[in-house]
Amino acid sequence: MRQVCTTGGIGDHWTPATGPYNGYADPSMPDPVFDGPDGARAAVRRMVRAGADWIKATVTGSIVAGTGVHDVQFTPSEMQALVSEAASRQRHVMVHAHGARGAELAARCGARSIEHGVYLDEAAVAAMVENGTYYVPTLSAHGSPEHRHSVQLALAAGVPIAMGTDNPVTPHSQALDEISALAHAGLGAVGALRAATLNAAQLLQFSDRGEIAVGKRADLVLLDGDDLAVDNLATRIKAVWHNGKRFR
Repeated sequence: MRQVCTTGGIGDHWTPATGPYNGYADPSMPDPVFDGPDGARAAVRRMVRAGADWIKATVTGSIVAGTGVHDVQFTPSEMQALVSEAASRQRHVMVHAHGARGAELAARCGARSIEHGVYLDEAAVAAMVENGTYYVPTLSAHGSPEHRHSVQLALAAGVPIAMGTDNPVTPHSQALDEISALAHAGLGAVGALRAATLNAAQLLQFSDRGEIAVGKRADLVLLDGDDLAVDNLATRIKAVWHNGKRFR
């Protein structure tokens, strides 16, 4: 699924040389570009029509592209319309935001999560706490000192932190590296494992998983040893169960 954006955002694959260019995405996917509150609502409807369970929005530029990381590319009315329309269709909005002002705007408008958040500040994390917004740092994709500082600010303020990768920049297969990065950024081993399990399940509103408890789905990983260290996790995996069935 494509990430929605305003004209010129990172989901707008237009270049002066070629004009519209869909080489980065399946051309059968809906147009993600919008402008104005009515356009935001229409973009959500296009994504839902195509089968999206979540709406991914890009409120700032991209570190990978090297442009606009501190820009705020949505107006408040556009962000509010996006979240409102998603909610009317039982969807939530996850927001790509590097700069603090973009993250703060998204949180104040009701975004479910902030992805990346490399340059957060006190005002941004306060907005996230006030609105119950989760933080998904994706440290393994960036991991600068500023990024780790943002994690520490969020942690100290009580922002719920969930683990996620930045696929395809860092594929899902590198999730174990992200757990280690979170631990070293201040969460510790227990906090990093919680971010990857219960917190992630709560973010996604999967009430039937994320912890070992009666009545919950048995998605389990058995590690060699009895310590909680999260470095070199791949070498310690002894068995894996998915939905109660052993796969390894």
